[in-house]
Amino acid sequence: MIGLGMGAKKQNPQVEAEVANTAAMLYILGLSAPTDLYRFLNKGLAVKVGPAGWNWVETCRKLFKFYREIAAGRADEEGNSAVKANIGLRAAQERLTQIKADQLSKKLIPIEDVETAWAEVAINTRQIILSIPGRIQFSIPHLTSQDRVTMENVCRDVLEEAAGGKMPPVGQ
Repeated sequence: MIGLGMGAKKQNPQVEAEVANTAAMLYILGLSAPTDLYRFLNKGLAVKVGPAGWNWVETCRKLFKFYREIAAGRADEEGNSAVKANIGLRAAQERLTQIKADQLSKKLIPIEDVETAWAEVAINTRQIILSIPGRIQFSIPHLTSQDRVTMENVCRDVLEEAAGGKMPPVGQ
């Protein structure tokens, strides 16, 4: 019972007994089964004291706070904070808005355009490097066809090393 002695203030009443057994807690909270009480305990909403005791004052405070948060729309039944979820949603929306703005101002390039441009650069570079043996043979006419084949093989080896073993298709 809560006792309001002669000198007690109404804002801070004295509590005579804060510990209740399981049966009393079920009665105080209007629950029908101990499993309901342990469900609150697992959610951190009930305070157990010893093997058979419950701090009914702290348990009530926690439950009142929990249900006030739900009623105010700041939490759900699982205890998830709507405020945190709203902050996360706003951050995601802000990021999406920034991406769209960057796309509109041409700061971002679609990946397909990047791949197409890079393929052109890779193909042009490959063609230039593979033309080196022919240019050298034209400049130095006394080179044999075997010399040209050797230079072509060296150029292909260099291209494969640069590509990490991945060569673009020859037909492109």
